[in-house]
Amino acid sequence: MYDIVFVFKNNRLKSFVNQTIQAKDMFYGLPFFSNFCNVKVIEFKNTDSNKFLTKLDRVLSKSLSLPIYFSKIVSLKNFKILNDTKNIILVNESVACSLIPILIFLKVFNKKNVILFVMGLYSKDINYKIFKIFHILYIKLLKTCVSQILFLGKGEYQKAKLFHKSNKKLSYFPFGIDTEFWSNDVQKQDIKNKHIIFVGNDSNRDFEKVKLISQQLSEFNFKIISNNKIFNNFHSKNVEVIQGEWGKDYLEDEELRNLYSNSKLSIIPLFEGTQPSGQSVALQSMSMGVPVLISKTKGFWDLELFKHKKNIYFVNENSVEEWVDAIKYCLENYEQIQKMSYNAKILTDDVYNLNVFYNNLSKHIN
Repeated sequence: MYDIVFVFKNNRLKSFVNQTIQAKDMFYGLPFFSNFCNVKVIEFKNTDSNKFLTKLDRVLSKSLSLPIYFSKIVSLKNFKILNDTKNIILVNESVACSLIPILIFLKVFNKKNVILFVMGLYSKDINYKIFKIFHILYIKLLKTCVSQILFLGKGEYQKAKLFHKSNKKLSYFPFGIDTEFWSNDVQKQDIKNKHIIFVGNDSNRDFEKVKLISQQLSEFNFKIISNNKIFNNFHSKNVEVIQGEWGKDYLEDEELRNLYSNSKLSIIPLFEGTQPSGQSVALQSMSMGVPVLISKTKGFWDLELFKHKKNIYFVNENSVEEWVDAIKYCLENYEQIQKMSYNAKILTDDVYNLNVFYNNLSKHIN
């Protein structure tokens, strides 16, 4: 019998087994609980061995507009593991939607404490309106099968409360980053020798806007850390594109930390939505003492704690022109922005650190 089984999409098991974890942000408490609990890790398979399930995945994912991958995780082996544990932690909606057949069985015959972290489940764009009712029913079925749903953003949490009649299982849960790892010990360099950094790959990032911003600010150097194909043939004298995606072998956490260390600003242009996109990058930047400029969206994770120019710089209209003006303002008023960055680091250290995250999660574990 396991105490806790963590279910990840990918890129954790190998690091955990080989004890090569650098920054602990994206492991959702695994390194902490493994010190005193009997834990197990399940991940998606890399190959699609079952052709029927693979085809079913494609049909369901497309029609229901949900991340459903039965072929990658539904198996007798995984069923036995999940059946032999007290607590199950599903780190995102992809693994949760994909485990529905097993979760239904466990709900009916062998009740478990199933914790689901959500960051985008209630923000999906529906491809075909004819299937909207089934999209809704699938999410409601998922809610029935889990014990607790923890939202990493208040915007999506508020949206979900309107979606369900009962909110007993729902709660906002602040994300935690490894503030000990994301710490800037490098001596401060002349701001003129530093770059503006953009980091990210998820679909809510406005990659085209990043290109346009860098082109209009040719007097400043930009570092773009992304694998998005829009940057494949993008060449500019003031821009360096670096292949980077969390969990892949392109860029180590230590290398990314060095890039943050030499950044004057961290910019996060986003599309409007309720998903708390850009959260980890923003908090990592803040922990490193790098001022953050981010689009103000409905999905921003906590508008009560974060205030414009006090600990973060919100870009409201989100046009290229406003972004260019915002970056120029921050660089021309850098002493003021450094105070903003200092406040952000204090907030991150106090509220969004891993110790707080672990303590909060411990309260949900049986």
